[in-house]
Amino acid sequence: WIYSHDQERPDLEKGRLIRENERDINRKEERTVQRTEFTSPSRERKGKSTKENYTKPDNRQILQQIPLAIRCKVNSNNIRVLNLSKRQISKEEHFLEKGLSFNPTPHYNAFNTRVDLFKLARKLKIIDFFSNKVPLPTDQSIIRKESTWMPPHTTNPLITAFESVVLRDLEKLKTTKKQAYYNLTKEEKKIMNDLKRDHSITIKPADKGGATVIMDTADYIKEVQRQLNDKEFYIPLHYDPTMTIKNEIGNVLKLAYEQGYLTFKEFDFLQVKH
Repeated sequence: WIYSHDQERPDLEKGRLIRENERDINRKEERTVQRTEFTSPSRERKGKSTKENYTKPDNRQILQQIPLAIRCKVNSNNIRVLNLSKRQISKEEHFLEKGLSFNPTPHYNAFNTRVDLFKLARKLKIIDFFSNKVPLPTDQSIIRKESTWMPPHTTNPLITAFESVVLRDLEKLKTTKKQAYYNLTKEEKKIMNDLKRDHSITIKPADKGGATVIMDTADYIKEVQRQLNDKEFYIPLHYDPTMTIKNEIGNVLKLAYEQGYLTFKEFDFLQVKH
């Protein structure tokens, strides 16, 4: 179509302009309706403050309406402890903000220290025992059971002196009055013990965000049962297949040992005993 500005536009152009105008009018009406729906009643009354009819939303009630599997993924930079249980926490929240990977200062255990010393002395004695021996053929086994063999005697006086000096220092630790520095106060220790004894709640890390989630144990068990009852991912077994799997593993290991793929030590280590 070729026409001048003074001429009347064709009908097609007029129809397009009419439809655009109608579309713009409908959009303006939708915006007006949305502003009307979300306008607070207190704002419509002149002279009334918006704080009079405002009530702070209860985050706990909002979270309870969300499924538990989704709630455990909810987190923000300001939420480090998410309490979904019926137990009220105040002092406990500050303690749980340390995180589930927080490690309290361990107490000195004399028995475990002596066990570690015995293992170290045994390694030193084995090295000293075989230092002047003719090297035996090395065992090609990749995995094996832990050996408990102990050298019959030790002729190296340095190893004996080292062991006696460390034992003497361990005896001094029993009588020393120097107290270790603990990273928990008495109140925090009490809170930790109270949480350990409270079996009505379950404390778990959130799936995402690194927060600590507190929930009722009953709700936790209910959520576990809900997921296990999902037939799309889990199917109940009609019998215990443990013995069948054990026999299959034993047959495969026996065949690998007979064909030379496993040494006797590897075969014995991989055997299912229980």
